[in-house]
Amino acid sequence: MVALSGDRLLQGGQEQEPEGLLVAAAGLGPVEDATDATAGADDLTARAEVVAVDGHRTLLVELDRPVEQDGDYLEVWLLRPDVSGMVSVGVLQGTTARLELPDDVSLEEYPVVDVSVERLDGDPTHGGRSVLRGELSGDPGLTARAAGPAGDARITPAAGRSR
Repeated sequence: MVALSGDRLLQGGQEQEPEGLLVAAAGLGPVEDATDATAGADDLTARAEVVAVDGHRTLLVELDRPVEQDGDYLEVWLLRPDVSGMVSVGVLQGTTARLELPDDVSLEEYPVVDVSVERLDGDPTHGGRSVLRGELSGDPGLTARAAGPAGDARITPAAGRSR
């Protein structure tokens, strides 16, 4: 798991120098009927964090344990809350993924992180077998500006956004 703690990132229980500023985070939990997608997914959990580095955003996803996939693979998506639109962010191999977010994808419009089991069938669309999902919290319209004196993340409203 990756977490911002003062001026250090905690990853897998190990302290590391911060690699960016925490913009948004979500706990991911099982999706109803996830057991239909893959065996043992009904108690799976994960953590997702969006970190800003040099003006670029990275989505960090860490599962609490490996997922049985039977030759399929896990894909990470950003969804609209009503699931009327989605953006593929990348593939999750093992239990962790570091995925660069496209600059033109708004976390206000796509605040839901979804992990799905996909077949190796050449079809790039979502296969409909989600196993984990959670909504980025805080305020996805926030952007990380600069670290404070102790290195803590200073989160401020995005330009032009009123509260």
